[in-house]
Amino acid sequence: MKRVLLVIESEEFGQRLYKDLKKDFTPLLCHTADDAALQMGQQPDALILEMGLPGKDGFIFLEELELRPSVILTLSTG
Repeated sequence: MKRVLLVIESEEFGQRLYKDLKKDFTPLLCHTADDAALQMGQQPDALILEMGLPGKDGFIFLEELELRPSVILTLSTG
């Protein structure tokens, strides 16, 4: 089953996406870029990334990735 890494600050929104994706994928949910960096070892097939994360934002997170999933979706709130 394909792994999808969700990097979403909002607990409620993250859980909703997790629940919806769980039907067809193996989702991994993180709320910060630092936690997401640790999960990259799971080699996700796709990444859903909120760009305005607290601390290290999504832009910096993407710049620091050594290996990128083949699909990257970004979200912006504001």
